[in-house]
Amino acid sequence: ILSDPNWKSVMQEEYDILIKNKMWDLVPRTSNVNIIYFMWIFWHKNKFNVSFEQHKTRLVGDGKSQKAEVDYDKTFSHVMKPTTI
Repeated sequence: ILSDPNWKSVMQEEYDILIKNKMWDLVPRTSNVNIIYFMWIFWHKNKFNVSFEQHKTRLVGDGKSQKAEVDYDKTFSHVMKPTTI
């Protein structure tokens, strides 16, 4: 997947949006912090007639590696497209 230019371009677009919107702060690692792992989710968006429309991807934090009130104090879920904002 990572060598496919279609997937690379949508990954870069998603990453650029996250950086532009300052979705996280990169801080120095200390011994008392939990490392949060991330993963890419890939899927194909299809038209109403089930034909291929576009490649889609999302960078998500691995919930299994996070601890409530330590790694986060709020949860967030997309409810609209970023282009709508």
